[in-house]
Amino acid sequence: MTLEQLLEHGGLSAALAFTRIYPREALARAGAALVCCGPGDNGGYGLACAKYLKIFGYKLTLFYPKTPSKPAYRQLLNQCEKLDIPFLSYMPGDVQVLQHNYGLIIDALFGWTFQLPVKPDLAGVFGKLCDTTVPIVSIDVPSGWEADKPPSGSQQLRPDSLISLFLPKRCSLEFAVRRHYLAGRIIPVSMATKLGLRLPCWGSADSSSLTLALIDPSAAAGDSECLQSVSYRRADSLVDYMPGGTAAADAAAAA
Repeated sequence: MTLEQLLEHGGLSAALAFTRIYPREALARAGAALVCCGPGDNGGYGLACAKYLKIFGYKLTLFYPKTPSKPAYRQLLNQCEKLDIPFLSYMPGDVQVLQHNYGLIIDALFGWTFQLPVKPDLAGVFGKLCDTTVPIVSIDVPSGWEADKPPSGSQQLRPDSLISLFLPKRCSLEFAVRRHYLAGRIIPVSMATKLGLRLPCWGSADSSSLTLALIDPSAAAGDSECLQSVSYRRADSLVDYMPGGTAAADAAAAA
């Protein structure tokens, strides 16, 4: 799978999950969404997600502070520009401005490869996300969290919702939110078997490929190296799933 295909699939899956969490009519009453994209692959997912949300009729603004480093990112950025999505090149200095202008923030700043500390050029942006009271939906991993560890550091982002892509990361065991979705179905059965993963039984050919994550509180309170089962529920099924951490995510992304 090419990077372009991965970003498109992940972005569309995230956008479809977003429509389940915040229907367009409900968000229209709250205000526009601000999509915050970082310089890596998670930012690429954010760009693709923003593109599809615009196509779906959502009102949004895109924050993308850096020049794209890869052709795949530049292509997505160009597509967003052609869709007339407004851009911000800097984050407002006062969190009150965020709270006045936006009803929701989509966090695609850092992804599952992130390692502390936050780099100085994005520390201010990250701080605003931590300080704002605007509801936040994180894509794949909450920004500032390391994928295989519990959250740490003096500032911690605590989003209202999480959309895990392809498979949940180990840090999601520490996650207590109203809504946690697993989106995207790219991991082959052969790879899941090899890595010892028990993936949700997706069942239908529904293009959204979503399942609701149910985090066991006893697992979240325990040793993150001794994983408990995490259950995933569709409308008519309940499936146990054992996260595979970043090694499994890396293998899936390279497939």
